[in-house]
Amino acid sequence: MLVPIGLYNFFGWSPEVVYRVFVEGAAVSYIEDALVVAIALLVVVPLLMALRKLPAFRSLP
Repeated sequence: MLVPIGLYNFFGWSPEVVYRVFVEGAAVSYIEDALVVAIALLVVVPLLMALRKLPAFRSLP
């Protein structure tokens, strides 16, 4: 809605500002993806190792 109907004009933004907002958002998106992967590895690996010690989960590969 921001670009197709020119809503950025309502906020008083120039096309250059819209471009910077989109570029910054794209960069932040990659940073968020990297953080999700890192946190998942830090949490999931120890959790799976702990679960494998339980008798109900020992038969899992």
